[in-house]
Amino acid sequence: MKVRIDFTIDVDPKVIRAYMDELGTEETMKEFLVTWCSAAGSDTLDNSLSNALNEYHTTHIVRQDI
Repeated sequence: MKVRIDFTIDVDPKVIRAYMDELGTEETMKEFLVTWCSAAGSDTLDNSLSNALNEYHTTHIVRQDI
């Protein structure tokens, strides 16, 4: 089943930029945040399902709008 999720986050750009600089990424801030939030969200869901149901599940990111 595919579900479209669209949301807006509010971040401190100075803190995010410092983290991006620490990582050495060359992505734009928007690209970095979309990638990071997508990956972290899908991983958190899979881990929660595993812990609650003891079942292996992989959430695939089908599309990312950057």
